[in-house]
Amino acid sequence: MKPDSHAERLRFTYDFTDEPIGEAYANLLRYAVPRCHIAQVVTREAAPSTGAAGALVQMSTYLDGSERANAWPGTTLLRSNGVEDATVWRYRWSAGLVDTTLQFSRGLYQWREPELPEDLALLRNPGDVWLGSVAHKGDAWLELTETEHASLVASIPDIGLLLAKPRRTGTEVPSDDPTWRQLRADLRSRDRVRAAQAIANLLDATEPRWGGVLIARGSMHDALVTIPGELFPFPQTVRVSWADGVFEFKLVRDERLVTADRSFEANSVQVFEAFLTQLAGPSSPI
Repeated sequence: MKPDSHAERLRFTYDFTDEPIGEAYANLLRYAVPRCHIAQVVTREAAPSTGAAGALVQMSTYLDGSERANAWPGTTLLRSNGVEDATVWRYRWSAGLVDTTLQFSRGLYQWREPELPEDLALLRNPGDVWLGSVAHKGDAWLELTETEHASLVASIPDIGLLLAKPRRTGTEVPSDDPTWRQLRADLRSRDRVRAAQAIANLLDATEPRWGGVLIARGSMHDALVTIPGELFPFPQTVRVSWADGVFEFKLVRDERLVTADRSFEANSVQVFEAFLTQLAGPSSPI
């Protein structure tokens, strides 16, 4: 009998009972390379400390972007208490970045200012946490299905010895594709980022026709539209960005730019739908 597909996809939180250090830490980072596509770290001050700034420079080759934010995996800053937002730095996770990080870190809880940026996290895709940490509290966890946990432990037994039994936190959900509504809510939460609000408005206008046809994903405060069932690295995408009142649209297939265009907000829905029609092909509702 085929196992229940919902159970296979359900993710649980596995807390670390002790810090991954040395070879266990290095092997964990290497193991994550084909499974995670994003790494992120945090600096609290507008001007990072000398140690943190040095690490950021070494990692800069892999930088995908940064933004001011009041929340990241395991942490939410209370603006009502007058706490300033932090800078979240996002990187393309790869074997090269693993080698770089191992030059200046030998344990997961070393990711603390002033020596390094804080709270290393690895994500499968935007918002989809694989590894999270709050280094100054000695807190870290993995979000895995039972199958993923079994595979990890078989590959790196030393990591298995450091993991507690799975717990339910209210965050474990089936690992399905994100919805347009989820992306809009995430963008809306970035109320200080004008680009995020502009993209959310565009998704509001186009979801009724396209929400059931294509998948809208977040990439920083851009939107990345993909075809259902296709996995990262996505073979064909439409990326939407916004700056200074102008949207930019790009259709990419097999890592090659097919076409690009820009429009003001007044014409953005029409132009966006033209790109989505090319992406969807025979599935287009237009």
